[in-house]
Amino acid sequence: MSRKKTEKSNIHIGIFCGKSANYNLAILETLFQKDGTAWDIAINLQEKINPNEVKEVRFYRTQKIYSVIQRKSGRLVDLKNKGYIKETNGKWRLAKKGLIALNIKKPELVASGLEAQKNTLFEQFKEYVNGMPNETIREPFGIQIDLSKFKPFLEELDPASMLRMILEETRFLLSKGIELDSISEEDLLDIVMGRAISQGERIIDEARKERSKLKPRKQA
Repeated sequence: MSRKKTEKSNIHIGIFCGKSANYNLAILETLFQKDGTAWDIAINLQEKINPNEVKEVRFYRTQKIYSVIQRKSGRLVDLKNKGYIKETNGKWRLAKKGLIALNIKKPELVASGLEAQKNTLFEQFKEYVNGMPNETIREPFGIQIDLSKFKPFLEELDPASMLRMILEETRFLLSKGIELDSISEEDLLDIVMGRAISQGERIIDEARKERSKLKPRKQA
């Protein structure tokens, strides 16, 4: 069995288990495409679950879905409390932790969506790293990164490759037993970024060596 298949089989994400799993996945998928109010989300979920209902029945079912996701102990509040989604002024959006969870469940969907957003997301990543102090960070898996040396490398990184790397590092960590439902988004990102930065540093170093081999040698 390949490493990827082995890792995927070892990954457990609580929100994708039990009777609420389908609702939770549908909410993350909806918010991956677009931010929205609880009613917007309910309409989208209704279209996914019962796309061929007549108008009158469709409205009734949408109201029913709305009550399930919007109530005090509903799906939206639960996902928010676990850090997968965020809410501002009545509008819900996908948190980075939600994106990570969705990538484990629907990697093809996330890959196609990220391709369109890669430059914006990469700029956010660079802003995140550049805002960190110039010091060596150490994370639980023994990797050490000197940020003062890494930050200049950011300009050389390919956005799509770096985003894929971040998501793959997350997949690896989850396969090693990190509980996504329990860990905070901030702690998860700190660990994942540390690993991804280390990988990026190695890739850039290898690319530089390859470029140096291709340079024509000066004649004596």
